[in-house]
Amino acid sequence: MPPFWANPAGFPLNAGSVSPIPPQGTGPRVCIVMTSKRKKADGPRARAAKKPRSAPPPAPTCIDLGTHCTLQDVSGLRRSCLDALDGKLPPVIDGSRVERIDTAALQVLVGFAIDCMERSIVFNWAGRSPALVHGIRLLGIEALLESPGLPAMPMGGPA
Repeated sequence: MPPFWANPAGFPLNAGSVSPIPPQGTGPRVCIVMTSKRKKADGPRARAAKKPRSAPPPAPTCIDLGTHCTLQDVSGLRRSCLDALDGKLPPVIDGSRVERIDTAALQVLVGFAIDCMERSIVFNWAGRSPALVHGIRLLGIEALLESPGLPAMPMGGPA
């Protein structure tokens, strides 16, 4: 039986033909049935011998701080940080769009940085907005938010 898309008119096909048998009272219609002929090399044994395709490399976990990173958003930020710690690739923190950040969110980021340090995980910054840099400097936590093993990122934008 051909697939449903091979015979949209829904009437029977002539055996060995690509043209359908039109019902009485209708004009000629053409329906092309796509079939594939198997080569001997495409049998089950040949398919089993073929190497499986490798999956694309996983993307690093990105912790997007968004535009507002305040006490109301801390639970989501905490969940993102915990998920990033379980990832296989070094996490990336994107703070390039932050317009407003408070101490609670910065405390979560410091906790994340300390967890990364304890687990020997190197994290990267995709960017830091001026508001984020101001909050980090105001609390004096610049050194805590740098990833060990990487050169310090200039405070004020992406590397």
